Amino acid sequence: MFLNHLKLYNILKKITLRHIGAIALLLCAIIAAGCTREDESAPTVVINIGNADGTIYPRTNGLLSGLFDIGGGSKVRFAHGNLQYQPSTGTWRLATNQYDCIGRTNSYISPTSDYWIDLFVWGSSGCDTNIPPYFVFRDSSDIQIDSVTFFNINSGYMSPNNQYDWGTFNAITGAGDTAGWLHTLTNAQWGYLINQRYDAEKKRGVAEIEGTKGYVFLPESWALPEGCTFVPDTTSSESSATPFVNVYDKKQWEKMEAEGAVFLPYAGRRVGRNIPGINRFCYYWTASTYRTAKGLVNYAALNKKKTSYVEWYYGLAVRLVYYERNDK
Repeated sequence: MFLNHLKLYNILKKITLRHIGAIALLLCAIIAAGCTREDESAPTVVINIGNADGTIYPRTNGLLSGLFDIGGGSKVRFAHGNLQYQPSTGTWRLATNQYDCIGRTNSYISPTSDYWIDLFVWGSSGCDTNIPPYFVFRDSSDIQIDSVTFFNINSGYMSPNNQYDWGTFNAITGAGDTAGWLHTLTNAQWGYLINQRYDAEKKRGVAEIEGTKGYVFLPESWALPEGCTFVPDTTSSESSATPFVNVYDKKQWEKMEAEGAVFLPYAGRRVGRNIPGINRFCYYWTASTYRTAKGLVNYAALNKKKTSYVEWYYGLAVRLVYYERNDK
């Protein structure tokens, strides 16, 4: 009898321990799931993204869905394309696709041209008649503007209230349609985005979309879409990233953009009416000057993962952003 009781006790003991173990595993799974949800929670500010007319990508008010940390407690969403201007009508707009750039047609720049342009001298928002959006450097007399009117700018950069910023001065069609809706990143903000934000090296890379080479930034919250790959650019800040290992067709890029990816084309630059560096230079203006006495301004050299400076009368691309917070 005693032996039978002992066997029964051992059986019940094993069953109880199994149940306790199962319950413990279940509790751990629940706790882990809860932690995962908290870590991967959506950003505090959410924009409802809908399909825009005439485009294949999700966007609203000219903005892409990805949220990007630019330092100082500020986060931004990028405009869905580079800034463009038509001199004959005085109209500003955003490129339809992120990979669109005007290229050599920028050489037709003039006050009455019907062609769209997307390479601008620094501060050419139109607020200053000395530096209109279609400004072309011709000779040394043009450079004198820098010591007269052009660099009479608050604190040596385009402040949020400064009209030299393209987004501050202009109501851009399809991008809020209100002056002040968009802004230009400062030198420090571009630098933070490229190299200093969390996992910065894993969230940047070179890519080619429909034959256009460019630089990709992934947002703070990111999930790789099904059927897509992404190889980050982890090279040093001084080296150009080649070859272009990330190659996407329209459908693949549509998935990447839907998850918040930003693409900035290698739009080249404009020197007078010459357009060198298409598909080689990924230069974008910052809102910051470098040395006003010499007419030098900071720009972001994305293909080299750094910021640098150049004379203000070079024509470079502009990609505007929307601040999600007011603490610019």
